[in-house]
Amino acid sequence: MNNGTEKDVRRELETRRARALERAASGLPEQLQASIATWATARTDPASRRAADLARDKAVSVGSFLAFCGRFPADVTPAHVAAWRAELERRQLAPGTVYRMVSAVSSFFSWAAKIPGSGVYANPVETVRPRAPKPYGRSTKAIPREDVARILWRVAGEIDGGSVQAARDYAITLCLLESPLRRAEVLSLTGADVQTNNGGLVIRARRKGGDWENVTIDAPEVKAAILRYLKMSGRELGPDAPLWTRHDRAGEPGAPLSSHAYAKNLKGYARRAGVQPKTVHVHGLRHLRAQVIHETTGAIRDVQEALGHASDRTTRVYVHTIATKPDRHAGTVLRALFAEKAQADQNGRA
Repeated sequence: MNNGTEKDVRRELETRRARALERAASGLPEQLQASIATWATARTDPASRRAADLARDKAVSVGSFLAFCGRFPADVTPAHVAAWRAELERRQLAPGTVYRMVSAVSSFFSWAAKIPGSGVYANPVETVRPRAPKPYGRSTKAIPREDVARILWRVAGEIDGGSVQAARDYAITLCLLESPLRRAEVLSLTGADVQTNNGGLVIRARRKGGDWENVTIDAPEVKAAILRYLKMSGRELGPDAPLWTRHDRAGEPGAPLSSHAYAKNLKGYARRAGVQPKTVHVHGLRHLRAQVIHETTGAIRDVQEALGHASDRTTRVYVHTIATKPDRHAGTVLRALFAEKAQADQNGRA
């Protein structure tokens, strides 16, 4: 069985499991389903584009748990949680999925315990909660710069062939390499969030933690890449329209590009560029940014600033003030990447 078939089978199994969980949750009393839905909505960021999906997933986790143990919330014990967790693991769900579902149940019971008359006085998950899986970022390494350079050259070649999708993904990749913005922050941008200045861009983004911030990207290559993408796509970018949209037959015209779709495309470019796709992760671009800037400056403080990590800005007096943060590292990553190509060309001529 080839890798593509294996992935298809796993994806189909996950879909079947998700549908089975939804069916189980739908069998609960309507009043209990309404309570679960109220909790899920209250515990989901309404600003997220996936708010409805996230709330539904949380509700399904709690509903399927209560359907499994056949008890009302007031009658649930840690033993029920342990048995459900064991059942999820028996179904070979990923550790991260099990942890997410059990955490949703824990959140629900913490919420219910604060409601007078609910009959819930303690959280049954506390003593049987699974250990959190290792964070994704800790196991992710920087993608070798020569591999990123090869991927970018490959994407550039597809742009020359007229691919709008490649033009979009090239611009996204440059944004990730040349700004402190994270993947979700870049992919959630709208027309109103992007303004041009003399040499680059000013991007208004909701940063991790919920704060809004204006971030400058003074790399002309990023500005040029975005303008080229918009020109090739022929789109009229309104203030509320997503900056990045789908351009393949699988997506509706104008539908926002998902994070998963971009990640999948990045691996596709890597494969066509002769780079092992399994070594290419979107977060690896962020690690590469950190690596190059640390090598260039030798200062941890510069890396912290370049990645937009927490700083004294969180103590600013005016909560609604959006500070514009200059990018002192504009062009650093791209110059390092394209230096690899220049050296390769020179060695070829020699």
